[in-house]
Amino acid sequence: MAKQARGVGGVNNKQHNNNLDLPEGWEMSTLGEFVAKRSKGIVPNKIPDETFELYSVPSFDTGTPEIVKGGDIGSNKQIVREGAVLLCKINPRINRSWIVSSHSLNQKIASTEWITFPSNDAFEPRYLAYYLKQDALRDFLASNASGVGGSLMRVKPATVKDYPLPIAPENEQKRIVAEIEKQFSRLDEAVANLKRVKVNLKRYKASVLKAAVEGKLTEEWRKKHPDVEPADKLLERILAERRKKWEEAESARLHERAARRQAKIKAKGKEPKDDKWKKKYKEPVKPSGEDLTQIHITDISDSWVFCTADQLTTVVTDGEHITPTRSNKGIFLLSARNIQDGWISFEKVDYISKDVHEKLKQRLTINEGDVLMSCSGSVGRSCVAPKKPEFSLVRSVAALKPVIENGKFMSYSIRSTLLQSQINTKKTQTAQANIFQGKIRTLIFTLPPIQEQHAIIIQVEEKLSVADKFEFVVDNALKRAERLRQTILKKAFSGKLVPQNSSDKS
Repeated sequence: MAKQARGVGGVNNKQHNNNLDLPEGWEMSTLGEFVAKRSKGIVPNKIPDETFELYSVPSFDTGTPEIVKGGDIGSNKQIVREGAVLLCKINPRINRSWIVSSHSLNQKIASTEWITFPSNDAFEPRYLAYYLKQDALRDFLASNASGVGGSLMRVKPATVKDYPLPIAPENEQKRIVAEIEKQFSRLDEAVANLKRVKVNLKRYKASVLKAAVEGKLTEEWRKKHPDVEPADKLLERILAERRKKWEEAESARLHERAARRQAKIKAKGKEPKDDKWKKKYKEPVKPSGEDLTQIHITDISDSWVFCTADQLTTVVTDGEHITPTRSNKGIFLLSARNIQDGWISFEKVDYISKDVHEKLKQRLTINEGDVLMSCSGSVGRSCVAPKKPEFSLVRSVAALKPVIENGKFMSYSIRSTLLQSQINTKKTQTAQANIFQGKIRTLIFTLPPIQEQHAIIIQVEEKLSVADKFEFVVDNALKRAERLRQTILKKAFSGKLVPQNSSDKS
């Protein structure tokens, strides 16, 4: 005969997946029944020479508490005892649970970032710890967190006062825990294998890009195409075209400025009197001998050359520095978080109005084929700008405008170890990593003949596409594993994971 789980203290059990027919012998309680009452705790630095076993949120990842002297602990802590269950109350780590172990004989203390459930005869510690790992509880805690935002969001112990806790008989608790750990162990092994596959796929992608920029990917292609224009001639054409585009833009700018002046006196437009303005052209930065000695390529094909980002582009700049006014909808405003390797993410994207966008375009217009690179925070991700949709950039994204249509090759190069190692060397690290325009211009690329660049792009896209398909399958399998983990927990705490035993007592 099953016992109907009852609502406790106004908590909507259905909302928390606890509207269940509990098996005979189970009781419905609440988490609040077992939360430790607030105490004065302990001030460790008043006893600086005593050694403590400290349970803190950062040490959770290691799986073991810190062993630390009281004099090195700068804030008050709560005393906990072996068998106590700790529940994290700080976002985004809400609902991490940890059991105080017999790790050492030192006095055990915990930070106030935990809600504490002291050891209790009503539950086996692991039974409660697994119950606290359910997504339903995590979502409940997150929706009831308060504070300034981000990592400062937290829940109060009173939040869980009425949250339902189904309690199985003691022997069944042990069998439930044993079955959870048996099934989780299998899941953990499968997940570990999947993660190893992801790591290998990442290495494979890196090896493809490395081979691409070093010329190893097209060794056979070069044997079949010995008569293509060598890269040194290509670079000459690029530099000539770079100067030509500068002169066209500068000439247009001078004419526009002259026209504005002359319009004021209603005079006709005049051509510039001489070509002295052309002397203002700034030659691009060339690869320095020092930089060449620091890159990890010692040999490239005779038909290839080294060159800088500055030589390959008409413009290297970043997005808007003055914070644009955001809108609820309109034109996309991209930041570094939106620039992924090979694609643009439009999740968590900001918007600006059409008017603001048009104003930003006066400084920087992004065209199809421009190379985008994250230059602040997560530095060095890169993709090529698509034809649509239209967007503007903030300062955490750099834009590199290629002289010729070789943006794809440049973007793949940026993602390779050749450029990533340079970026890591040239970036500055303060509150967050940054690489500035001047440093980006000095980044050294390998430049193959243009026909070979096309051949490289075809091979890279083919190989990365296969890897991406495998990665998609792996990611879905990892998501299914996490869903299965939650299904196991849900069955466990509704009495459906292990068979009922009439000899169990509540």
